[in-house]
Amino acid sequence: MAGMTRWWREELDEDTLRCYFGTSEESVPPGYMSRSATVLIGNLGPDLPFVLDYRDSPVAPGVALLGDDDGWQRVSESVCELMRALEPGGPPCRVCGPPAAT
Repeated sequence: MAGMTRWWREELDEDTLRCYFGTSEESVPPGYMSRSATVLIGNLGPDLPFVLDYRDSPVAPGVALLGDDDGWQRVSESVCELMRALEPGGPPCRVCGPPAAT
């Protein structure tokens, strides 16, 4: 994870970064990611990375993946939400706490 994030933040030139729908700008258009506000956490396949997106929250980042053609797609509004979806009835998130009552 650290090596992937270093590659994303420090090693990619701007032209290659744009191929991954990335930018060095803080404010980004829909479908793009800011290299300074994301942490790459894995790959779902060749050129299909997924990230923690810290643009909206420094504590509970969103989760996004790079789709085939449409740029970055948000898959969860927060890591806590994703964890609850993956393990319903699991332990409460240490960051967000238990899910809100519906």
